[in-house]
Amino acid sequence: MLNTRGKFFRLSCITLSTTILLSITPSIQAYAADIATEETSDINQTKNDWTPSSGGNVTDDFKNSDNNELGYAAHFHIFAKEANLSTHTNGNLAVANLSGDAGFGTNIKDDMGKVEKDISYIQNVSKMESSSFVSSNGDRTNKVTFGTDNDVLLSDTEELMVNTSTISHLTKDEVFQDQGNNTYIDFDSYFNVLAQKSQAITQRDAHDKLNDKNFAEDINNRVIELDDYTPNKENKIAFDLDSSVLEKSTPLKIKGLSSEAGGTNIVINVDLKGKSSYDMKSQIQLFYTDGNSTDPTNRPNHETEYFDDNHILWNFYDSSQADGVYRGTINFDAPFQGSVLATSATVTVNHNLDGNIIAEVVNVKGETHRWDYQNDSSYDEAVDEDKNPEPTKPDIDESDEEDFDEDLSTDSGNEPDTDDGENSTDDSNEEDVDSNTDLDTDENESTEDPDGKDIEPDTDTDSSSNPDTDQKPNTDSNSELPITNGSSESSFGQETTPKTQSTRSLSTGKALPNVLETVQNDVATPSSTSKNSSGLFPSTGGTSGLIASILGLALLALLAVFSIIKVIKIRKNN
Repeated sequence: MLNTRGKFFRLSCITLSTTILLSITPSIQAYAADIATEETSDINQTKNDWTPSSGGNVTDDFKNSDNNELGYAAHFHIFAKEANLSTHTNGNLAVANLSGDAGFGTNIKDDMGKVEKDISYIQNVSKMESSSFVSSNGDRTNKVTFGTDNDVLLSDTEELMVNTSTISHLTKDEVFQDQGNNTYIDFDSYFNVLAQKSQAITQRDAHDKLNDKNFAEDINNRVIELDDYTPNKENKIAFDLDSSVLEKSTPLKIKGLSSEAGGTNIVINVDLKGKSSYDMKSQIQLFYTDGNSTDPTNRPNHETEYFDDNHILWNFYDSSQADGVYRGTINFDAPFQGSVLATSATVTVNHNLDGNIIAEVVNVKGETHRWDYQNDSSYDEAVDEDKNPEPTKPDIDESDEEDFDEDLSTDSGNEPDTDDGENSTDDSNEEDVDSNTDLDTDENESTEDPDGKDIEPDTDTDSSSNPDTDQKPNTDSNSELPITNGSSESSFGQETTPKTQSTRSLSTGKALPNVLETVQNDVATPSSTSKNSSGLFPSTGGTSGLIASILGLALLALLAVFSIIKVIKIRKNN
């Protein structure tokens, strides 16, 4: 009799549980649909009728860049396949992969130069600070192009987002995106061009070959005096510099530079043969004649829009390689000035660096400043017909020391008129400062004078137009401190930031409206059906359906416990 009652009870539980589960199925569907609807409503805050326009090609924005030794790479502060930013970066970017823990963009400065359009290209974004870019004003606009593998969205409040990063300083008219197979810059192709340019530069006849012996007379006052050399017919002075020179901790001074557009260019080749890692420890100090050779003007590291006085290019290469390309790591452990060409290197900047940085990977741990490299003819876009044109063949005649400025790729670069200062004859800094002064707002490092004594660095008197740029209090210069431009910054003693490849494709910007429409259609049908469903619990909402589900599962659990107990009793009786 007891056994019969037990069977009846178990059958009743099974029947009741099955009925409850079947009845609450529409409620569960409705609950899931409600969740999907809430998520979709968040997505629907973005406008479905806006899609960024194509950014075109870099040659559309920079014309006649073949006049410049670096091509159109000369118009980007950082030109790299990968950039990891830990500290504020004062300049524009052209990078394939960006991981930014700090903002970037060319700050607007009240000096003799003017950047009319700040242009950047970021192919893949894994992380980007909302403080990135500099808001336009009456004299400045922006053009920022993103690759296809990014979600570029616009909210109903006109707020721009790229993937999960909010962009606060751009308008929708300043944002563009690659379309289809078109890319703004083909990095692989142009890095091959730049590598060949680098090799061609090393093959020119040097005016002098410098090593430690040239500076042995006074190691604390190492000077390259440009007045001792006569520029070649291309208005250039070339040096082969032994790598050991820059490994010394005392400053290296270069005197006799011109601050004017069209001034003599200085090219310094540094052979890193046999080195897997190279530490640059010499502070680079530049002195300009400004028409007065007896009292040259020292140029400190600083933010500027005046680029006419950047006539210095550092070309890092490896003579042991067949292609002359250096593929190791270069650590800049002292304030540096001049544009850096190291096409396949990993460059880590731990102190101020003013110029262009062209490398495969760039890690910014000390504030850097845009300072576009100027070729001797690049400032004058309207070239006279009587002037000799730049060579158009890839063959290099070393005896004539002609520039290897032709573009070896169909992705040729062009140079704008907008980024250069106009007809200026003065240095970008109107006041004389100590040769070891570092005027960066985010630098707290100590520097050495020619006698090897520490001096207290000044703070940058130029105010940044970017409100997110961190300012640091004055510190005791007797103890060298790491750069700390926020909680995310790395100290000098830390290792190089690991490479971050961002190859994840979320969706394309142009396909987003169709995706949203599909989500809406998928959600609407089950949601409306659940409200009209009938069963044991008709018209139950998400909450009541969930409660019913819990009750049904509880009954099933009770049935399972009862069955286990029954089995145990039967085994004991046997």
